[in-house]
This record gives sequence, C-alpha cells and structure tokens, in this order.
Amino acid sequence: MGVRSDPIVVTKPKIQVLDAVAVPADALAAFFREVWDREATGESVATARRQAAAANLAEPGVEVPTTVVVAADRVVGYCSSLPVQLWDGHVEHPGYWAKGLMVLPEFRNGPIGYLVLKELVGRLRRSVVLTVAPPSVRLFEALGYANLGVVPNYLCVLRPGRLASRAPLDPLTGRLPEIAVRTVGLAQRSGLLGLAGGTIGLGIRAITWVGGISRMGLEVDRTNRLPSPEELDGLWLLARRSGWSGVVRDSRYLGQRYDGARYHFVSVRDGGILRALAVVQAPRAQTDERVRGLSIGSLSDLIVGRDDARAGVAAVRGAAAAARGMGGDALLASTPSRWIRRLLLTQAWIPVPGNLRFLVRESDPSRSWPTHLEQWWLMRGDGESDGAL
Repeated sequence: MGVRSDPIVVTKPKIQVLDAVAVPADALAAFFREVWDREATGESVATARRQAAAANLAEPGVEVPTTVVVAADRVVGYCSSLPVQLWDGHVEHPGYWAKGLMVLPEFRNGPIGYLVLKELVGRLRRSVVLTVAPPSVRLFEALGYANLGVVPNYLCVLRPGRLASRAPLDPLTGRLPEIAVRTVGLAQRSGLLGLAGGTIGLGIRAITWVGGISRMGLEVDRTNRLPSPEELDGLWLLARRSGWSGVVRDSRYLGQRYDGARYHFVSVRDGGILRALAVVQAPRAQTDERVRGLSIGSLSDLIVGRDDARAGVAAVRGAAAAARGMGGDALLASTPSRWIRRLLLTQAWIPVPGNLRFLVRESDPSRSWPTHLEQWWLMRGDGESDGAL
C-alpha cells in the first residue's frame, strides 16, 4: 500500500503597489544596493528624500512622486520622477520627468514594471519622458503617452586622427554617414591618419578652430562654475521668447541640474550681458562596444535666444574647445530644434541617428502641448539623459 502524501502548495508572494512614502527607508536602501548603489543606507535614502522635497521645482516642499512594488515585504520594483517647471511658450506649468524605472532581475519580463509605472503616472498631472529602450517606449505608450519621435543626434569630431585609429567600424555603420565610415576604414587600413587641408579623407570637414575661438566681438568664458543667478534668469527671459515648449531653464533649474564636477560651462557675453550658455559634460572613456576606447562628452544644454546666431555660434565653438581641452575625441548633442541644428551644422557637426525618444502625457483636458517634436526645446541634458548612447 503506497504512502499518501499531501499535495505541495506553492503560494505566491503578496504584491503591493505603494507610494514610496509608505515604505521604510531601510527597505528602499536594500533595493538600491541590489540594482544601483551598493553604499545605500536607510539614513542616506531618508536624507535624499528630504532634500529632494525641499528642492522640488514643481511643488516646493512636496515629496517627489515615487512608487514601488513590494513582494513579501521586499521592494522589487521602483519608479520615480524629476520635478521641473514646463514652459508652453507663454506660461509655466508644474511637471515631471518620469525617470528611474528599475526592477530586480528575477522579476523582469513580468508585470512589475507596468504596475509600478502605471501607479506613478496616475499621480502625475503632466509628465514627459526621454527613453532609449523600446520596451519602455511601449510601456509609456500603453499608459497614454504621446510618442513624438526620435530626437536627432549630432556629433562633433574633435580629434579625427584618434577617431580614425580607434573607432570600431562595424558599430559605426548605419550611425555615421556612409562616406564617413568608408573614410575611417581607408585611414585605418593605410595608416594615413593625418589630416590634410583641415579635412578627414573624402570631404568630411575637421574641427580646425577648436584651438582658438574667434570671439566675434564677444567675451567667451570657459569655467566649471555657472554664472550668477541674476545673469541666468536674465538669459532665460531672453531665450524663452523663442516660442518653444520645454523645461524652464532658469537659475533654480540650472543650479540643481548641473551642480557637479562633471559639467563645465561656456558663457558668452556681449557688453557684459550674458547672451548664451553652453553646458558641457566632461568627456569620459567609453566601455560601450560601439565606441570602446574613445573619450566622448556631451553638449548637455544650450541656452540662447533664437535670433542671436552670433552668441550661439560662439557658445557652440566654446563647447567644442572646452571638450577638446579635456581630452575629448568627440562631443555629442541631441536636439529636434531646427534653429540649433543650423548652428551645429554650420560648425561641422555631423548628423547621426538618434537614440532618445520623447513622449508627453497631459491629464488636464483643458491643456494641450505641441504634437510636433520640432516645437520642443530639448537638449541632451534633459531628463538626465546626457549619458545615454
């Protein structure tokens, strides 16, 4: 007679979707140590949350909207936001970048990402997104975001010889113009990496002006400090007349967003008045297989009036000179603006395929936002996306 055994019962952990305020800081720190910051502690998490609330640009003093998914008392999914003021061309509105979707590896490819993002989005009156990964694009679209398309990229080659000698060819195919890829390949095979007449091979214009900027009657200052708040606010009042929608780039925003050793600033003044500001993320050696061995920086932001081409050109040239002075091989910019695009192309920046998609969601039926990407003032530093390749 066989031995009868009771059936094995497998219970799934209880899933809860919660506001991060309801979750102990120690539980959040444990999650961060697994996916992001090995040094995170409950105290550091609690301190960061208090500081973020105090600095909230959208709703001062309010906890930054953040949601988590908890399974059996363990945080397994997380999504937060970056508060900003959004400019519609006439008026400022509080808004958020939806940012920081993270799921523990063993819970990916399931519903956790959708659940945590859905809860967050439901709490945001209006939000914008810059994202690279196709799965995240589909998630945002499913939650009602309008996908406005891919933000174009532009590349400034600072050291053509190093690019020609170090860049792997296969990853460049389809990302740089075909003539550029063929030229780099020819240079690598022949060893002819020198530049003749300020060009690289078959007519690709090299950057010959980065060593000495023509100031065109303007004062150009390169430093690791932002101009004064009064100057920044004055510049924003000039630049916002351009009619684009986008993040309010005043002194409060710029001081929070670009506060660190990673960034350098090019200030352009005319008669002592700040007319343009370029923000450069310091070049760093890349580990991505597509650009391994190259040192690439970012033109993270550019604030200049639409009709002030002279100051704009000086700022773009100053950004390239600053990046080259820091040992950069190339500088990457992203923008859908035709105006900024013209500035970049006149200074020999090369169009390359974009990788950032921009999405918008507005819950107020009385409020509408531009539906064409070119109507938005976007730069690579928006949404803290200047590190994305």
